[in-house]
Amino acid sequence: MELSARQLRTGIRSPAALARQLRIAAVAPIAPDTPRSPQRPWIDASLRRYFDGHRSVDVLLADYEDRTKGSKRHESAASEIANGRKMLVRFADMDKTQPDPTRVQMRRERVEVLGHGLTMGVDVAYQTSAGWIIRHLITDDEIRLTEHMRLYATAAALHFEGRSDGGPVSGVEVWLLRHDRRVAGWPRSLIEKRVENLALRLDEIARGAAGRAA
Repeated sequence: MELSARQLRTGIRSPAALARQLRIAAVAPIAPDTPRSPQRPWIDASLRRYFDGHRSVDVLLADYEDRTKGSKRHESAASEIANGRKMLVRFADMDKTQPDPTRVQMRRERVEVLGHGLTMGVDVAYQTSAGWIIRHLITDDEIRLTEHMRLYATAAALHFEGRSDGGPVSGVEVWLLRHDRRVAGWPRSLIEKRVENLALRLDEIARGAAGRAA
């Protein structure tokens, strides 16, 4: 089974919902040129300027304003634009107390995780003497429960350790930017306790996608 990070979050929240999506996609694949929400690409592009611009909030918000104003979807996506700006403001407020990261916006890479292919990137990574601390910025509303975030963090850790440019993980943080100051983090010792649960969830999704009963 092959999953993107977004699909993984959906599957963690509701294995049955993702399994249905995968079955439908197998019969009627979505065309590559199908219009998608530009909100996350806008956010990612402005974050690149933010990190390149010495983590300046002014640079971050000015870039986002310029980028969205110039979009052909400026009027139709007004709500997405406004929500995206709120998330960037939340991010900047929380990030101002953080040290300079070792790496940012690491490219998406496919990694075999517990017998399934996961394609994920990494938003922020810090290299420490104890291992890497990785941070994922979540801008959708797929996962909100603590247990769901733990499973996602577990997948993120296993994925990072399998990356060609990754390494041992000492902790994972998840920032839910749609919710004010909603931040969660776990050390490696707690993440390891969720590996079996994650394996069961991934296998459940795969069985459902193949049309087999649990």
